[in-house]
Amino acid sequence: MQRREYVYLTRDNAIDLVLMADGTVPSLASVNRMQLLVGAVTIDSQTAPGVFDWSRTLTADEAARVPGAQAGDSKLVLALGGQALAAGDHTARLAVYDDEHTAGIVWGDIPIRVE
Repeated sequence: MQRREYVYLTRDNAIDLVLMADGTVPSLASVNRMQLLVGAVTIDSQTAPGVFDWSRTLTADEAARVPGAQAGDSKLVLALGGQALAAGDHTARLAVYDDEHTAGIVWGDIPIRVE
């Protein structure tokens, strides 16, 4: 079962995510845009760049908790507390874009609770 992530509106809490592809952590170095669809709200890194940070990497302690991950692998940090999201349970859909995938790749769904 996938873990539910929590968003606390008006707070600085962040969600750290490790994206996986075929059991490994891909580099996010070539990513040039991300979108997160939460209900009827689309959050886009082009208009809300402070929400998405894909420049971060895993520490050794973080990597030890993620099967297939190594220290220095990419991670995504989402800061959603300042967004206009409705309270309640949602499934957030993440799309990732780069020069090779200009229409984006739907990476997956993230169960979230907004409080």
